[in-house]
Amino acid sequence: MKPSYFLLALLLPTQTTGQAQTYVNAIVGTYAMNDMKKFQDDLINQYQKIGIDAKRELGFGSSLQLDLGVDKIISEDRSYTVGGFFNYAVTKGQIGYSDYSGEISAVQDLKRYIVGVKGNHGLSHGFGIYVKAGFSYSTLDLNFLTTLNSPPSKTSQKNSFHSLGFILEPGLNWTYNIKQFFVRVQAGYEVNHQGKTALDTDNNAYLLFNNSNEKVILDWSGARFAFGIGYTIH
Repeated sequence: MKPSYFLLALLLPTQTTGQAQTYVNAIVGTYAMNDMKKFQDDLINQYQKIGIDAKRELGFGSSLQLDLGVDKIISEDRSYTVGGFFNYAVTKGQIGYSDYSGEISAVQDLKRYIVGVKGNHGLSHGFGIYVKAGFSYSTLDLNFLTTLNSPPSKTSQKNSFHSLGFILEPGLNWTYNIKQFFVRVQAGYEVNHQGKTALDTDNNAYLLFNNSNEKVILDWSGARFAFGIGYTIH
């Protein structure tokens, strides 16, 4: 069999069923966020130049994500499924400093939404391989707060940004069926290609590194570990 015909046969089994699966996954994700960490370093340098010894308090660490999806079983032996999913993720960075006179904080709140497709091929003993792909929409809120104790005062500023991107995530999973219900664990690695980070009020203005024309990119790439439950609809 020629390779092209073999690939077609692998991806598009000729036998289909009327069954579908719905599921929800709780996912622990890690994130590269290299540009955002460099952006934090720039902010720290700016604070230190004016005599404020600011430190990194949060550096875009691991967080929980949520997956909601529906898969269509497309083979009689139930080994192939294709479907769609929605994903929601958050992470956060923070810089701060405080002493007797007051405190400052610079918080970077990040959220990400994905709508995509997923394919799964079951192997044996409950194990399988999967691939997810989708379009992502990210938001970034930069929140700055300065509080002085004497005389008491507080000033704040917020700037909001957004970006569009694409993700690809291959991985392995294991599924255990309990009648029409199932539980699943999976592990994969997401590769995220994200576009420029634009100001919400002006799509021609982008988030830049200090004293540079280099644009800051929100990189959500990283490992993914998930536990989920689902239900097979006949």
